[in-house]
Amino acid sequence: MPSSSPFNTEQMTLAELFDGRRVFSFPAFQRPYRWTMDEALTLIDDVASAAHRQDAGYFLGNLVMTEADGRDCMVIDGRQRLTTLFMLLCVLRDLEQDGNRRRGLHRLVRDEPDGEGRTEPNWRLRFAPAEQALIENRISAFQNLSDPSQEGRIIPDRYLTMFQVADSMRELLSLPTTDTGLPPLLDFTDYLLNHCEVIVLTASSATSGLRLFQVLNNRGLQLSEADLIKPDLLKALPIEQQAEAAIIWDGLEDRLGADHLDTMLRAYVFVATGEWVPPGRNFAPSLKAAMMGRGPDTFHFEDLPQYADAFADLHWGDIPFDEPEENPNHLIKALNFLGRTDNEWKEFIPVALEILVQFDGNYPEIYRHIRALDRLFFVWFINETSEPTRRKICSELIAQLQAGENTFMPGKAFDISERDLERAIAALRQPFPKLYQRGALIRRVELGLCEAAGEPAPPYLELATTVHVMPKAPGAGSQWQIDFTRAEHRECLDLLGNGVPLTRDLDKRIGNRDFKAKRAVYLESGASTYFKSVGEVCTYKRWTPSDIRDRTEKVASLIENSWRTISVEPIPDDDEFDDFDDENETSELDEIVEEIRNNVDEADSQSDKKDTSET
Repeated sequence: MPSSSPFNTEQMTLAELFDGRRVFSFPAFQRPYRWTMDEALTLIDDVASAAHRQDAGYFLGNLVMTEADGRDCMVIDGRQRLTTLFMLLCVLRDLEQDGNRRRGLHRLVRDEPDGEGRTEPNWRLRFAPAEQALIENRISAFQNLSDPSQEGRIIPDRYLTMFQVADSMRELLSLPTTDTGLPPLLDFTDYLLNHCEVIVLTASSATSGLRLFQVLNNRGLQLSEADLIKPDLLKALPIEQQAEAAIIWDGLEDRLGADHLDTMLRAYVFVATGEWVPPGRNFAPSLKAAMMGRGPDTFHFEDLPQYADAFADLHWGDIPFDEPEENPNHLIKALNFLGRTDNEWKEFIPVALEILVQFDGNYPEIYRHIRALDRLFFVWFINETSEPTRRKICSELIAQLQAGENTFMPGKAFDISERDLERAIAALRQPFPKLYQRGALIRRVELGLCEAAGEPAPPYLELATTVHVMPKAPGAGSQWQIDFTRAEHRECLDLLGNGVPLTRDLDKRIGNRDFKAKRAVYLESGASTYFKSVGEVCTYKRWTPSDIRDRTEKVASLIENSWRTISVEPIPDDDEFDDFDDENETSELDEIVEEIRNNVDEADSQSDKKDTSET
């Protein structure tokens, strides 16, 4: 017995698709319009080529939709193509010279009122309420796009993309066919309407449509994990709130990009639940559980915006600060260099997010906590602390931050044991034969020098390589073999003082040259200005074992001092300092007044005694 399909499949021409039997809208979870001018013009070129060849038909693609009440259809998949075709019909309508044909094209994109109340005015495509007015005024009527404003409002980028695509199509189709190679406009329009076809899959229910949407996108349309989980998350909200929440999601992806949005959501899961979901593992069930734990309203309208803002500041290096010498962005950048791969040692991200959320606007406290985070992770990194231990302590740290506890006090997460701290500090002065450890620490030194000088980090530090000043394999008879015994070479090679960041091209140029030749190239190339570590090495006239030990002590002390001077107690903000000073001044004034009163009372008493004696 044949099973009934949850989908009804129809093949139809564009004229049939827009004949008025359907009015199309888009669910809140779908991405906004993302096609570019290139994609839209390619569509026109493909249709024109098929028309020139007089092909019997041209396939425009699939549309997946659900049919609800009467004509209303929700487009589950195919928004980009359907919106572009709608705009193309509007352009062809406006360019049509024949009045009857113009009215016929207009009926494909809009129902006009009949004057007797039987027909309501209605565009064939419906958008979210926030978009509808802009779309009607700028797309459906196709006004001039030279002024990017609408009644005094600036058009958001997500809508301006649509207008730019429409304007490009209008410009192309307005040119003489001798310039474009397109068929005459009449022939092009007829072929588009009557010979270009789509396959429409109409789902029997919204659930079936959503399932097909997720299957299609999992098979190659490369939507992010956030895109695939977003429908389920939005469904937890009342229908009237879904469009507002969808705009928040769109803004997040526009600001962070799909990959970084996924990273932020994984970090949020850890913040909310303590579960670590590594890249490559589906985080949808965990995120949904986190949302339900917080509540759909709180998740969408409070948590998403504030954690996304924090992640953007974290990722783009935009954490605000008061003093150039107290720039937390240098420390965050250094933490990104931990590990052998990009996906290792990233437990610092959710902790940093929680710090930014908890101390929003309190720049001294943000800096103090980021310094402690830097110390915690680099001590772990040097001592090779295991993943389970790191994740357990990070989860405890987040819980302590959320509870408003002082995380620096004994027994709290930032309270590193004296044994672990001293072990890591001692290691700073020892060789680091493991390249991944040495590379991260050399970059940490570079960023520490930039922070101490109150200067920004060198651009593209992540693209630089970390190299030995004294090379690993000195040439026979070189100055290196004169200045270093074999034992000294082994001792000094992998010390932090013998390492600097450098561009790969420059490193290839200088190879195993003697120090004087290297120093000359460092200075002439500008590397000594670009990288502070290189500039510091250039202050040495020679490069001997004692020089390497000297510089190792300097850079180790730079990091050590940063780790040892973190305040345990919260740093009062300026207002608290003002209140403290006022209290001190008031207290001192009260003491002076009291002393004067006592002196006056004593003087009065002596005077009374004198008067009595004389009497």
